[in-house]
Amino acid sequence: MKHAAALFCAIGVCLLVALFVHLRPVETGTQPVMIAVPPTHANAAAVSENSAAVVGASPTAVTPQAARIHRHAWVIHNVQHIEGPKLVHLRQGEEVQLQITSDRDDELHLHGYDLHQLVRANVPTTLTFTARHAGRFSLELHGSHLDLGTLEVAPQ
Repeated sequence: MKHAAALFCAIGVCLLVALFVHLRPVETGTQPVMIAVPPTHANAAAVSENSAAVVGASPTAVTPQAARIHRHAWVIHNVQHIEGPKLVHLRQGEEVQLQITSDRDDELHLHGYDLHQLVRANVPTTLTFTARHAGRFSLELHGSHLDLGTLEVAPQ
């Protein structure tokens, strides 16, 4: 009887490992994750230019390559969701930029994708990735336990 129980456990572990390997996110090269830098005298113009493109300034300010990136921005003040969508609709394979500006240091986490990004107080922080997995994924600020919204990624 002990032999049958051990065999059953071994098969269960093998199945779990196979599921983990099959369902884990596939890394193809490096995915750039951009962190906004506080403006200094030397980089103030570049930061202003990049921030305008992320928030979605005039269409002429965005290059054709950047036009294919879905950009969404949130503003958090006193652990309150001030600005930003509660639901973001995407299609699998699309490029995404999520920008967070909070008045407190925190950590942004996209569940399901297991992406993390440090957020510094009053500094726009951008998380860039490809929506490779279909489903509904929660976006939150971990330290504040604040739910920012949901990314809904439709299959191709």
